[in-house]
Amino acid sequence: MNTILQKKVFSSLQISQEQILDEIAILMAYQKRSEFIAEVDWYKQKYKMDFSAFDNQFRQQPASEELENDWMAWRFAEEGVQYWNNLLKEIPNDSGHSA
Repeated sequence: MNTILQKKVFSSLQISQEQILDEIAILMAYQKRSEFIAEVDWYKQKYKMDFSAFDNQFRQQPASEELENDWMAWRFAEEGVQYWNNLLKEIPNDSGHSA
């Protein structure tokens, strides 16, 4: 989009370029969190338990390559949810968003 058109759009919306970038960043953070939540939910449904129970079970028995791969992916997804939750908590309350 060219600069003149951007200025017209921002002016029409009565919003600054900084505010637009803040809104886009917030929306992208919520999107990333949603992607990780969906992955966590998928594993919960697949194994009929939460990650903590799966982790305990995984550590107590020899695991197949599939279980190992799922454990790593699920753990990464859990950490991703936590990361984005923590980041979204840093958003000032006056932004109109809540984590």
